[in-house]
Amino acid sequence: MSETVVEPERITTVVESGETEAVNDLIDELEGLAVDDQLATFEAVYEMLLDCMDCADGYSRQAVVRVVSALDPATGRMVAETAPDQFETIPDEQRFADAIERAATLFVAALTDADGRVRRAAIRGINSLCTGCRLTGDQATIEQLVEDIEALSPDDESEEHVAEARETALSQLH
Repeated sequence: MSETVVEPERITTVVESGETEAVNDLIDELEGLAVDDQLATFEAVYEMLLDCMDCADGYSRQAVVRVVSALDPATGRMVAETAPDQFETIPDEQRFADAIERAATLFVAALTDADGRVRRAAIRGINSLCTGCRLTGDQATIEQLVEDIEALSPDDESEEHVAEARETALSQLH
C-alpha cells in the first residue's frame, strides 16, 4: 500500500480554515498526486472529512466535497485498468469499490445540505464519480447512486439540485 502523501490532519486543517486560496492550493496538490497516493490519502482522511461536514461554515463543507472529488476513487480505478504502469502496486478492486461507495455516500448526503455551494459541488462530484464508473463498465454503482438519490427527501431549497444530480447520474447509464 502506498504511503499517504498529504497528511490527513493538514487536509482537515485547510478545509476547516475556510481560506479559499489554501483550499484551492490543496485541491491542486491532491489532484497532482499519483493515483495510488490519492487512494491512500482518501482512505486515511475520509472519516476526518465526514466530521468536517458537521461544521457550521458552508465553505468548509463545500471544501470537504471538493477534496473527496479531487481524490475521486472511480477515476483511480479507471486509471488502474487502463494504465496499470501508473502504479507501484495496483490496489485490489475491493479497495476501489469501498472508496467509491464512501465517496458516493458523502456526495448524496451533501445534496441536501443547507448551502447551495455544497449541493453544486456534490453534483460535480457525482458527475466525476459516474464518469469513472461508466468508463470501467460499473453500471451497478451508478444504478445504486440513482436509487440513493431518489430516496432523498429534499426540501424546497435542495429539490432542484437533487433532481439535477439524478439526471446527471442517469445520463451516465448505458
